[in-house]
Amino acid sequence: MPNPIQIAEIAQAAGRAAAPLARELAEEAAQLLGHGSLAKSSLVETGLTRTGLQSAGTETAAKKLAINEALPKQLAAGEGGRALSLSEATSRAAAVPNPYLAEFNALQKDPSYRRAIDIARGRIDSSSSEYSLAFRQQREMRYGLTNKYAWAVPNQEALATIAAEGRVVEAGAGSGYWASLLRAMKTDVIAFDKHGTDLAANHFHKASPVKAWTDIARGDAAAVKPHGDRSLFMSFPPHDEPFAYDVLKNYRGNRFVYVGEGPGGVTGDDKFFNLLAKRWKEEKTVAIPNWEASDGFLRDALTVYVRR
Repeated sequence: MPNPIQIAEIAQAAGRAAAPLARELAEEAAQLLGHGSLAKSSLVETGLTRTGLQSAGTETAAKKLAINEALPKQLAAGEGGRALSLSEATSRAAAVPNPYLAEFNALQKDPSYRRAIDIARGRIDSSSSEYSLAFRQQREMRYGLTNKYAWAVPNQEALATIAAEGRVVEAGAGSGYWASLLRAMKTDVIAFDKHGTDLAANHFHKASPVKAWTDIARGDAAAVKPHGDRSLFMSFPPHDEPFAYDVLKNYRGNRFVYVGEGPGGVTGDDKFFNLLAKRWKEEKTVAIPNWEASDGFLRDALTVYVRR
């Protein structure tokens, strides 16, 4: 079902009505969506007009199109995409509880985890049975958190960098943990995942009986197409699968925030990185906490790209 942004594109193509009429229709749509001034500002901002909707069909039909199963809840979580300075975004990030980061840091100091890592990395001599046990232990401890939260661990600087982008669309949101923190910072985030909030169907999260951290709309790589007015955010896209490439190919905007490893790592595929190198240039990189595994550290980071 089309969402408010898609309806806005219809309106823009048909021509813009006078501002009072646009605001009047936005108010009507806001009542249907149930989100007051936020929905009004979001719909007016995207160019939703009475003239455009009438040319695309009846006003009643247009109103029905404006009602989306998931997006109204998501729009209600932000402030209409008001741009933040990095300092203001950092202050907001500091005020938001981040249990994943806290549990990650605590685990790094856990003696049993450290010993399991040291044995698995070969820093402590061990028998084959001790090695096998240590390998399983460190993996299970790590997976306990990655299943519950996400693979990438957000820190204040990473969250602030994304929030400073303003309006964001996240593809492959997983459990919704990153989106939940951004929304707690009053960032306007639309989050998609092909499984929506059904984590039992999500390979990366089904092992842990947890619920999604926030509202997530169902959507594949094409779901980002109508949201070129937002910065694209993608964290830890599946390794050696076409998802990351398909998302970036479908995205029509100019700013992309990527969290993951580089070429040859455990995120994305060759087509994705080739497209990234050809059409995008790096603007900024932010270090985030990295997981240590039996074969070394992950080398994931947050990188902001702009279209060439």
